[in-house]
Amino acid sequence: VDGDYVSAVGIYSSIISDFNEEADANSASLVVRFRALSHRNAALLSLGRNVDALNDAKLALALDIEASSLRDGEIEALRSRTGRAAFEVGRYREAKIDFEIAAQLASKAGRDKAAAQYREHLDATIAKEKEISSAKSESPNVSSPASAAPVPISPVKQQPQQRPTMPKYQYYQSDTV
Repeated sequence: VDGDYVSAVGIYSSIISDFNEEADANSASLVVRFRALSHRNAALLSLGRNVDALNDAKLALALDIEASSLRDGEIEALRSRTGRAAFEVGRYREAKIDFEIAAQLASKAGRDKAAAQYREHLDATIAKEKEISSAKSESPNVSSPASAAPVPISPVKQQPQQRPTMPKYQYYQSDTV
């Protein structure tokens, strides 16, 4: 599905609907559903469908799943994408929480570079939140439609992900995230 995010959303949606129909609460079904929601979240985020991405992330995080059932870094990656989606839709408090959790998980796993990156996102979120709150406190209460216009959100700078050095077919068949 390399770069074809629309197809990816369709594929993951069909997997999610298959596992919704089963309504099976066994661990393997929950893991598959978590991964499908998480990967669809990533595809939706890439398409700029931030509200849908945020909803998928919340559904995945709400599943009663043990972290030991997941691959190393899966929850961290989902929390990071949840923070990005929340930031993009202007939910800065939610974004702060998700970036904090992602940074803690990365630090705990010894991924200091990733933890630093999440902290940068966290700092940008805090700055944006302060900027908006100070703008609100400085501006008088005006009941014009212009004052209700959404504030444009600048995207958080993303570092390009490192591609695996192994051939693509081996990467997708391996247990790495």
